[in-house]
Amino acid sequence: MQVLSRDGKLKFLSPLVEAVGDVLVVDRLPSVSDMPEDQSSPRDIAALRNTYFKFNQTLLIRTIDRGVVYSCETRVLEVSEQRARLQVYTAPREIYRQYQRHEHRFSCALCAYLHGHCASADGKISDISSCGCQLTLSDDTTIAEVRDLQIHDKPLNFEVLFPHDDSYRQLQGKVVSLINDDEHHQVRVGVEFRSGAESVAEYINLLRLY
Repeated sequence: MQVLSRDGKLKFLSPLVEAVGDVLVVDRLPSVSDMPEDQSSPRDIAALRNTYFKFNQTLLIRTIDRGVVYSCETRVLEVSEQRARLQVYTAPREIYRQYQRHEHRFSCALCAYLHGHCASADGKISDISSCGCQLTLSDDTTIAEVRDLQIHDKPLNFEVLFPHDDSYRQLQGKVVSLINDDEHHQVRVGVEFRSGAESVAEYINLLRLY
């Protein structure tokens, strides 16, 4: 599993030794090879551990299970010379899940139309790859429709006007995840493409040039 500081400066891998309830035991603490590149961070290993592994310090942990990245926050309970006990305080049902794609993702800002391009845009594609995209929705009715598609394993059909194209392109995909963003009253929808790959490939090839 990956252990990270909240400021992102410290990042290292450690085997998970034990998990009892909401307490995790990791096998190793950061070493010299894990020193942050940021020169403002402690350069002494003892100071580094004291900075990021003092009692009740907040850390982030990430792990991958069957192609899904799970991440949540933890607090440091106890540190021995070789191991640390961390307490998870973000419930698993609330943690961030992000389906991995085999292809590189490109950031973008494309309008997506689920009810025909003559209507107003229903959402925005914030990143895209040759095999899928992330679609952001804010309309409650549209969100409910997409949830229903996922529950009944039905395809999601939508239209996109790519910058290099004069015509709206029909895309179809499978809804693989819905992640609530309560702070912005949005839902991020993970879509795995089923059709329309040629249009997406043309767009991505142009992005690779920049």
